[in-house]
Parts: sequence; structure tokens; C-alpha cells
Amino acid sequence: MSQVARIRRDRYDLDGTLISKEIVHAVTSLKEDRATAVDLARIARGQWGIESAHWLRDTTYAEDANTGYAGNGPQVMATFRNIAVSLLHIAGVTEITRTLQAIGRDRTRLLNYLPI
Repeated sequence: MSQVARIRRDRYDLDGTLISKEIVHAVTSLKEDRATAVDLARIARGQWGIESAHWLRDTTYAEDANTGYAGNGPQVMATFRNIAVSLLHIAGVTEITRTLQAIGRDRTRLLNYLPI
């Protein structure tokens, strides 16, 4: 163990009222000359970006509950799902889950997001 970090996460509602406070600790083997406190904060924030993509895929596609694929199937399906989400982002969609649910109810709605 080379460094320990304490991260405090405060969540506020839109009027500025504190909703929750969370304190977590992180341990890393990176020495101070390889990762400053600023670097560790950036790494922690970057991890949330990765986790948010996994969370979106799991809540939208129930990816963690799906056991129907073998071999390279899970990676291929994750790639297809990432492409679908990315294309919606490019189309300016901000409510990905709602949009995918709406498309699931009526497949013709997909045409609204295709550049044709």
C-alpha cells in the first residue's frame, strides 16, 4: 500500500438542500511521485464514468441477469448495446432509458433517431 485517499460525496437537490453524504476510502499502490491527490481524484471520477455505462446497460437491458449467451456472445452483445446508446447520444437523446423503453414498445419510433 502506497497511498490512502478519503473521498467525500455530497448530494444536493435542486434548491441546494443536502440529500446525502457518503465518505469512502480508497487504497492504491501508486506512489506519490506517480499519482498526486489531483490524479487520484481524476481516477476516482473516471471510474464513475465507467460504472455509469455499466449501470445504464444493466438497468436498461438487464445485462447482469442475462445468461443466454456463451463464448464471445456477452462481449458482442455489450458492444451492440454500447453502439445503440452511443447513437442515441449522438442524436441528442438525454433520456436513454426512457427512449429505449419507448422504442421497445413501438419499433417504428427508432426511425425518428436515424439520419435518413
